[in-house]
Amino acid sequence: MTLLPFGMLSRALVACLLALAATTTHHARAETTSRHDTVVSADGVTLSIREAGDPSGTPVIFVHGLLGSHLSWQAQVDSPVLQRYRLITYDLRGHGQSGRPSAPQMYTDGLRWADDLDAVIRKSRPGRPMLVGWSLGAAVISNYLAKYGDADSAVFPSPAGG
Repeated sequence: MTLLPFGMLSRALVACLLALAATTTHHARAETTSRHDTVVSADGVTLSIREAGDPSGTPVIFVHGLLGSHLSWQAQVDSPVLQRYRLITYDLRGHGQSGRPSAPQMYTDGLRWADDLDAVIRKSRPGRPMLVGWSLGAAVISNYLAKYGDADSAVFPSPAGG
C-alpha cells in the first residue's frame, strides 16, 4: 500500500469536496452575486472573467474543458457550500464570451493558453489561488505550471478526469 504525502492527500480531499458539493447541491440554487470583467491576453485575445462567492474568501479558479464555457462550473458557482470561497471562472479563447481568433496558430500553442490563465490571475489578483481544471482545462493548468511554476498557486485536478 502506497501512502500519499499529507499535502497531496489534502489537495485530493479538497478536489473531492468541490466535486461533491457540485453533485449534492444541484437541487438548491443559491443566490449568488456575480461580477463580470474582461482582460486582454498577451497576444491580444479578450477573455471573459466571472466571479462569485465571497470576495475575501480563498480564491478558486476553475478552467473548463474543450467546447465548454464558464457555465461548465455553474453547479460549483451556485453551490451554497462553496459561497465562502472566491469563485473565479473564465471562458477560454474561442469559447463562451471570450474572443475568437480566426488564425489556427492562435489555438495550437499550449503556451498561449498558459498566458491566458496568467492574464486572468494577474487581473483578478487572487493571491495564491487554487486551480481546478477539467479536460482541456487541466492541460491549460499544466501548460501554465510548465511556464510560470507553482510557487503562486495550489493545483487540484478534477477527480472526474477528462
